[in-house]
Amino acid sequence: MAAADEFRRSLRPNVYSVRPAYAEEATAITRHAETLPESILVISDPAGGAAAIKDLRNRQFRGPIYGFSNTGESLLAELPGPVGAGVDVARVMPKSDSAKFALVRELQADLAAAKLGVIDSLGRVRE
Repeated sequence: MAAADEFRRSLRPNVYSVRPAYAEEATAITRHAETLPESILVISDPAGGAAAIKDLRNRQFRGPIYGFSNTGESLLAELPGPVGAGVDVARVMPKSDSAKFALVRELQADLAAAKLGVIDSLGRVRE
């Protein structure tokens, strides 16, 4: 959980975060949601998020639904099926293995220069 607020404390001097904390992410999404008449923010794992979305759609909710970044956009696109269409997943930091973003390319270059390894498809640093 790279953005877990618990990892952002000074008690962990060897942990360096490259993304906002979940609390910061939630604040930004909530501010945006306040500009909409009625919307829902789903904070869950992909399976729980998919179940919540199916339930909301079955109850005829047609407003905007937002998924928190840890909901997992690729799984969330698959699990709820067609009722998941139109759900927005907030991602404040691009996946760290996708070099199409300048920020990720810079991170990968810094890791290589420091001989710290490479980032795998799960976003973990490997030697």
